[in-house]
Amino acid sequence: MIEKLTLKQAFRTVIKFLDGYYKNNPSDDLGLLLGEMQLQNDNISADSATWGYWIDSANRVIDQENHLEIDMPNPTSDELNVLDTFKAMINFLKIYHNQIQSDDIQAILDDLRLSDNNEIIDWAVKRNWRESVDYIVSDKDPMYGYFQIFR
Repeated sequence: MIEKLTLKQAFRTVIKFLDGYYKNNPSDDLGLLLGEMQLQNDNISADSATWGYWIDSANRVIDQENHLEIDMPNPTSDELNVLDTFKAMINFLKIYHNQIQSDDIQAILDDLRLSDNNEIIDWAVKRNWRESVDYIVSDKDPMYGYFQIFR
């Protein structure tokens, strides 16, 4: 069973995960990022550049998985599986970290490690990631309850 999330569901999953991280590890830099990520009524992030960084991050993962050229202007797919969403989040945080050089963002990146066989190493991170995905694809998140399971 491969779980697929739309790009907006994936983005909302990242917001949910980082919000939980923020509650346990308050940081001005993470709080600023979460403010920029919040979706407005038009489903665009408060900072439109942030959505662009997300699309770039998702494209990078999609392109690597498909062994395609990187730097495509539009997403090559409108869906990500759960693992690829996690990888896109790492790329997204790296972009943000490169912009602001935050020790707090680096600490988050240090926690988001994958094993050689693409398993999330930290059990708490793995649990919180799964809870975030489950929340977004459930009826608890009224904006993005749509979820597909492909067999």
